[in-house]
Amino acid sequence: MGATVALTLVTTAPVLASRSEPGSDDCQNSAALTADEARVCANFHNMVEDARRLDADAVLKHFWADGFSAALAGELLRDFPGWADGYRALLATTESLDRVDFPQVVVRTIAEDTILLLNTYDQRVVLQSGDVLEPTGYGTQVWVRRQSEWRIVHIAGE
Repeated sequence: MGATVALTLVTTAPVLASRSEPGSDDCQNSAALTADEARVCANFHNMVEDARRLDADAVLKHFWADGFSAALAGELLRDFPGWADGYRALLATTESLDRVDFPQVVVRTIAEDTILLLNTYDQRVVLQSGDVLEPTGYGTQVWVRRQSEWRIVHIAGE
């Protein structure tokens, strides 16, 4: 998995680094959120904070491994353990993230136990190799409630 594809994986779910700007990953439609949508927005925020601490295990706890899929760079992945290993490897090669912004984060209920989270992102990543990546784009997450817990089952991004 190339660094760009891996970063797309990261940015459609969590993002690496220290906060650029307070509230930069808060949901734009927060005034109109249902209780479940507010929970997903808070979970997204917590997942981003876990990623900023470079804590892969904490980030991965925000996903349901069974039924997981990812649509990235024209490829459909259904291998959560493989994706998780790629995410851990990416974190291990990251020196710092100098910028991370979520200009837009919107959540919408699409079924009783399913919520869609859409985001745009802009970041500057410094890898341990010294390479600098500046990905921007959008991501989509599908959050599903099981046993009273909201976790991600699908991510997609560009």
